[in-house]
Amino acid sequence: MPKFRKISISKSFSISENNKAGFQLLVNKLEQGKDVNSHLSKLTGNAEHIDYLLDGYGIKHFHLGIFEKDNFMERTGELALAFVTQDEIFFITSKEHGDETWYGKDVLEIIHQERPDLIEHAKVKGVCGIEPKITSVEDIKLFRKNNISIALELDDGTVYFQNDLGTSLAGYSSTHVHEEQNLCIIIMDYINQKLIPSIPYIIHDFTVQIDEFIPNKKIIICLSIIYVIDNNLVSDNIYFDFNK
Repeated sequence: MPKFRKISISKSFSISENNKAGFQLLVNKLEQGKDVNSHLSKLTGNAEHIDYLLDGYGIKHFHLGIFEKDNFMERTGELALAFVTQDEIFFITSKEHGDETWYGKDVLEIIHQERPDLIEHAKVKGVCGIEPKITSVEDIKLFRKNNISIALELDDGTVYFQNDLGTSLAGYSSTHVHEEQNLCIIIMDYINQKLIPSIPYIIHDFTVQIDEFIPNKKIIICLSIIYVIDNNLVSDNIYFDFNK
């Protein structure tokens, strides 16, 4: 189903002549509600990959190629950076691949000046300044690489924490960790309250694993149980569906 979003562009945004056609192609797809995942990083679907731009600032980067190969658009050195919500895509600026893109706080400065409503949830209120003040790309990278969530003070003294509560010490989004924990609680409550009481045999052991996962659509859980029947151990698998 097409997902239509409002497209807005920062006053600081510009694209080189070489990539204007690719950017227009991206905009056309967005205006038509088409899937633009092919413009994202090839590591987007890798749960082990840490996206420091996304987890640090909530910003996605789009490649601006015009030809598609192996389900991804041609990779470009210049990237369009955008803050994406359920209803809007705000293009902030364009940058080349590199540390300045992944860690520089200038993108946060632009959003703060032009669209502070998009990052209001990350604003630290009641703080008049932080020490030591972390501003350089090198220092921000050092903290990010060591999975330490930090607050950044902008040029006008406003302080923002990392997007969506920052990251865990394992490097994963704290919000995703909380969602995973809540899902595990729901699954175990269902097993303990609904499935286990309905089983007429003594349970020797059981394990739970995700058998199939389709984001935002379906989660198939496999409950592997070992029963004790007539002094023998008998294994069985029970599958159940957690639909969104």
